[in-house]
Amino acid sequence: MIVDKTRSRREYLTRFDEIDIALDTWPFNGITTTCDGLWMGVPCVTLAGVTSVSKAGTSILNAANLAELCAESAGEFVSITSELAKNLDRLSELRNTMRDRLLASPLFDHRAFARKLEAEYRRMWADWCLSKR
Repeated sequence: MIVDKTRSRREYLTRFDEIDIALDTWPFNGITTTCDGLWMGVPCVTLAGVTSVSKAGTSILNAANLAELCAESAGEFVSITSELAKNLDRLSELRNTMRDRLLASPLFDHRAFARKLEAEYRRMWADWCLSKR
């Protein structure tokens, strides 16, 4: 289903109540809509490409421990989607556990991300200082 733009963020998020499975866009993955959908309990099937913008969905789903929803080919994309659509128990389980899954994932570990980013800044600074000697 294709729908018009919503008037508010609340209306946008409420729309996810009408979606059983999100199909990630390709070759430019959804990123924000993928994360929003997952937060609202909607599993997303993605097709990995070769560029960074076409690998974002795979990165997000792997971080959320949902690698089984990542396809490497168009045929696999269709297969994963159709199998998931037939498995109502799995869809229900995903919808009911998605937020906890996300909160326990690296996507929401802000402190660890900040520590890694700070360490990388220190490494770059040290490399720059060494290059000036």
